[in-house]
Amino acid sequence: MAARVGPPTAANSFEKAEGMLKAPGGHAVVFSESGALPNPGNIWKLTDLNQKTVHGRIIVAGEFARMARPDNIRFTDAGDLFIMEDHGSSDFAQPGTGGMNQVWVLPRGETGAENLELFAALPNRFEPTGPWFSNDNRILYLSIQADPPFQSRVIAIQRTGGNFNQPYDR
Repeated sequence: MAARVGPPTAANSFEKAEGMLKAPGGHAVVFSESGALPNPGNIWKLTDLNQKTVHGRIIVAGEFARMARPDNIRFTDAGDLFIMEDHGSSDFAQPGTGGMNQVWVLPRGETGAENLELFAALPNRFEPTGPWFSNDNRILYLSIQADPPFQSRVIAIQRTGGNFNQPYDR
């Protein structure tokens, strides 16, 4: 890549690429770019993977008040995208973070931070990671990494009145 486009710059590279998934339908890849310093991060979608030129576009541009430092991501079978934030301690000083790591849902077929739905908020020193759905899609397993003196945990979240395979309720 460096031989083709030169050394990494803001125009040809990403700041902290993190979680990566096959998009529903399998013809695209979605990944999180956590960002650094004033860049709150983005969620990207790469298409035309079998072509000479791959096309990329931001499907959610981060804001510190609505999704910042995206890290772990997971699609439901219905195509909703769960996005886990990973704020470092310096990020909590940014206006709008509220001192929390949040879990956002981008409903299927939507793009943009204005369409994100807040699913959960964890206080400073707790980071949501490793999202996984049970085989019947009724339970979301979530690892909560904690800074000492707190202990990390794995929790199970059951969706009442259905399962995570159904489109996300607004």
